[in-house]
Amino acid sequence: MVDAAKIATDAGLGAARINMIMQAAFYQLSKVILPKEKAIDLLKEDIRKTYAHKGPKVINMNINAVDKALDGLVHINVDPEWKYLEDDKETRVDQLRKGILGGIPDSVRNIMDPLVKLELKNSPVSTFQPGGGFETGTCE
Repeated sequence: MVDAAKIATDAGLGAARINMIMQAAFYQLSKVILPKEKAIDLLKEDIRKTYAHKGPKVINMNINAVDKALDGLVHINVDPEWKYLEDDKETRVDQLRKGILGGIPDSVRNIMDPLVKLELKNSPVSTFQPGGGFETGTCE
């Protein structure tokens, strides 16, 4: 766990500017892309390039946030049995699928669901609205 909002605030970035902190935490924990030291060095290099036009103060705040993120990671012990727990709660999406809440809008059923399942490539062009628009109000 990492309190990215606190680290960002302490670094002078503001609580909403957590992107570099989360990237640093990911590189520290993932061990799948590069050795963590190399990944962090590349992240800092990218910070220097990306924020060069904003000046050294912004660059240093972001690099400081990356360093604090690495120091701010906290290990949380989780009972290994938890991975076998079953989810017995019916979600809003489950209720929508069953029609309890009025059903899923066609645009969600025909575009978003296949997109999430990585099956959208099998959809005909006629599925989409002309101009690439999308129905609003589908998150209510």
